[in-house]
Amino acid sequence: MSVCLKCGLPEELCTCSELVKEEQLITIKEVKRRYGKPVTIVKGIDFDELGSKERKQLLKSLKRKLACGGTYDKENQWIELQGNHKRKVKKLLTKKGYKVKGVKQSITNSQDKVKPIKEETDKHKNED
Repeated sequence: MSVCLKCGLPEELCTCSELVKEEQLITIKEVKRRYGKPVTIVKGIDFDELGSKERKQLLKSLKRKLACGGTYDKENQWIELQGNHKRKVKKLLTKKGYKVKGVKQSITNSQDKVKPIKEETDKHKNED
């Protein structure tokens, strides 16, 4: 029988992970990436307290339930899911016991902005 290092209770009775889930405020937003493809970003989950096992289980369940690809970005510490799944992710996370702060509107990545096509110059119009 193993014992939780934080509370000292047996792991079967430990509620540390549930308390950590309730304390965190999660934000979900959609970002448009290259070629206008939407990516759903889930921020605010502190996996240092929950552990890598919980992170892997959460990511795997989200990808399976949403039928999409996804990854955990270690640098920014957020989950990226391919596609626009803001509402579905919010429902899934609240069922798992997380407190979702809000869902933000679409944001276009500044690197991927499309440049407008230049109009024909007068020189080309006069040639016809």
